[in-house]
Amino acid sequence: MHKVSNEKILQIIEGRKTLEFFAPEKDKVWVSETFYSVQGEGKYAGVPAVFLRTQGCNLLCRWPCDTIPVWKEGKLYSYEELYDLWSDKGWEDALKKSAHLILTGGEPLTRQDELVGFLEYLSKMGLYHPFVEVETNATILPNGEFDRFVTHYTCSPKLSNSTMPKERRYREKVLRLFSLSNKAVFKFVIDNKDDHEEVLKDFVMKFNIPPGRVYLMPEATDKKELDEKSVWLVEICKRYGLNFSSRLQISIWDELTGV
Repeated sequence: MHKVSNEKILQIIEGRKTLEFFAPEKDKVWVSETFYSVQGEGKYAGVPAVFLRTQGCNLLCRWPCDTIPVWKEGKLYSYEELYDLWSDKGWEDALKKSAHLILTGGEPLTRQDELVGFLEYLSKMGLYHPFVEVETNATILPNGEFDRFVTHYTCSPKLSNSTMPKERRYREKVLRLFSLSNKAVFKFVIDNKDDHEEVLKDFVMKFNIPPGRVYLMPEATDKKELDEKSVWLVEICKRYGLNFSSRLQISIWDELTGV
């Protein structure tokens, strides 16, 4: 298992070092973790899903990002090795039945070529075309080859509560494309009671996103915090006709990832 050191993570957050990604190799993909569970958030919460978390991200947020400890590490799998792992665990059968395949990170759109190769490999091996969800921070445009495999995008743009500079986290061209796509919904992490105002002003109204395609989710690192914030966030969702998203990985298992 390869990893980016904690010191480098800190330097990246503070702007003293640029992001580093493990270099791609032909017919292989860098994976931080893969597991079978249920989707915990957003439109398809509760649906059985195989998660494939790719290594690396193009953003780093100061509020607790639940996946930094995971995506800073990575193991290089050949397409065959990853397919055989899923097959041995029975996850291939789950995908053939109804489970979704969730491509997440970090930021999976930084590894589009690797993922296209793997998705093509799945098709050749007889899996055909699973329901593919992509979880993205909506700063990178999907290319045509990648997009043809994707059924659904969950776009989670970062707000000012992430402390990321706006010029890094807010890409109007990308946001506008996703706002016009019937494949995409938007999910925002809400930390404070006034965060929704930024969602409405900078996203919903600016890009004319229908409220039914917008999900607000509490920022939380444990079940207690999730429960406390959910009480007032639900009321905000009711007031503006937005969707509320819980985080099943916390409410059920009290874990941030890997379950």
